[in-house]
Amino acid sequence: MGTDTHDTDLQRAEAQEQNLADRAQGISSQYQMDYDKALELTKLADKVQAMTVQGQMTEDDRDAVVASAMGAAGVTEEEVNAAVASVAQNGNQKAINALMEKAAKNLGMPSSAGLRDQILPSLGIQL
Repeated sequence: MGTDTHDTDLQRAEAQEQNLADRAQGISSQYQMDYDKALELTKLADKVQAMTVQGQMTEDDRDAVVASAMGAAGVTEEEVNAAVASVAQNGNQKAINALMEKAAKNLGMPSSAGLRDQILPSLGIQL
């Protein structure tokens, strides 16, 4: 690992950090996403998975996950609510599609397909 320490806790932490970085790089490459945004979403996905496995995800936790995902994607709660309201009122998916495209662009992605079909569902978010 390129470390001079014999502290096993430190070695384990370094290995976990490297694993996180490798996974984020894989996501960044797979979805053509900005690395820093991929790292942020990878950390968020890990938190979601840990809470889900432990059965400890509360409604407040879900709200925090959604807020974190929106922050990473550069969209606001108001924008999401307006898009959802547009669909509910007139069945028009254009507002959701535009929001997904904006989020994908903010994440450095060329399209919203991977965001909509894989990344958001892995975080427990369905639109």
